[in-house]
Amino acid sequence: MKPVLPLLIFIFAVHSYLYSQFFEVNSQYKLPSETYAGSLVADINNDSFPDIFYADKFEVNLYVNQGTGKFDFKKQLLLKDQSYGKKFQLWDLDKDGDLDLLLGVAGRILKFDNVSNGQNVQFERADKDFFYYGTQASKVPEFIVDYINQDTLYDLVLAYNKTKILFQRPDSTFFNYEIPSANYTDVQKIAVIDLDTDGKNDLVFCRKGGDNEPGLLYFLNSNNNFSFQRTILNDTIADFELVDFDYDGKNEILTTAVDGSNNLLHIQNVDTIFTLSSIPTSFEYQTTSITPGELNGQPGVDFVLGFDSIASLQIMQNLGAIPTDWDIKNLPSSSFISRNIFIEDLDKDGDDDIVQMLSDDGFLIFERIRITNTENVDFEINIYPNPADENLNVDTDQVYGMKIIDVSGKVMYSQPNIESQTVLVPVKDFRTGMYFIELITKDNNINRRPILIMH
Repeated sequence: MKPVLPLLIFIFAVHSYLYSQFFEVNSQYKLPSETYAGSLVADINNDSFPDIFYADKFEVNLYVNQGTGKFDFKKQLLLKDQSYGKKFQLWDLDKDGDLDLLLGVAGRILKFDNVSNGQNVQFERADKDFFYYGTQASKVPEFIVDYINQDTLYDLVLAYNKTKILFQRPDSTFFNYEIPSANYTDVQKIAVIDLDTDGKNDLVFCRKGGDNEPGLLYFLNSNNNFSFQRTILNDTIADFELVDFDYDGKNEILTTAVDGSNNLLHIQNVDTIFTLSSIPTSFEYQTTSITPGELNGQPGVDFVLGFDSIASLQIMQNLGAIPTDWDIKNLPSSSFISRNIFIEDLDKDGDDDIVQMLSDDGFLIFERIRITNTENVDFEINIYPNPADENLNVDTDQVYGMKIIDVSGKVMYSQPNIESQTVLVPVKDFRTGMYFIELITKDNNINRRPILIMH
């Protein structure tokens, strides 16, 4: 047998870094479906557990989170519709305390009333469309619900060749305001945010671009009048996020690069004076989706990046120095065409999870397992042989659950609800190399040990 000391030294060297966190993939909702057409992740029944709207070419389905903490969703059909690119927004339109659904399909925005009774979640389609703009229209409108003026009522921004704002009145009717000369085609995304820190929300639009068609533009709010277009980028971009990266009170932009490279672009905003900095990457493809969230327990916003090609998601962790200090790594088991990405704590364990919407096979859930600041509790345990060849024996009277994880963070073996004092783990199909075994007691104490598999 080959010497094992160098491998053991390396295991201990990477141990603390590897176990800051990892993600375990749950593929039970990766099922054959038609072409992806839209999605939303949000809590629709006020039970604190996020639910999932998923649409393909022919159906719109709601996956209701059962709140068990085990990614248990109950599927129900909402609508059969053949629009591509369906849009979802939630809004308590009737002010009854329940979120209703606005669903964008070709030519119209449909309204679904939330008629849920406790945990019995139900939506009923309203008799009248919320917004209608023609049976000949094939494109689904881009729209967003947010606060636009300085009252306490939500409004709606809508882009469908024309650009309109539906200002909500106290009686739940709407004042229809059309932004002059804003006849945009191919709007990819709308953001509502205060760019110039004057206390009024402004509008940002992302377009595919083209001749004399800016890729990223904005309108400042002048007492609810949006009449003057300004340009941030005059080139094609696929997606952007406008967030406070480092919690300094100033909103910045992360977007795809416009130079034909696969780099990212950080845009600093100081009262609408924009400074551009490139963030170099080693991506094989250009990023097409950007989602912000908190993924490493450290200050600052992190991102998950997806691609319109078969490629792994990239986790872009904020290490503190904007815009240069990022740790960008592959997310194991995520090498698919990504249509959308969400970061939400689906199982309410205190750590945000990742939902990857696939091009035609449903979606994947990546459970974030946080290890940072978790005490590695010593309890009596015997693991043998180590190195192992065909089988690994684990002796303990306290273990409730067990996982074996490779150095990339991928879970290779998992066994919950262990009742026996001795567990036999078959490892003959594992590749030769280093792994970690994580043993969890019933009171959630964790003991981790490095192991070697050598054939």
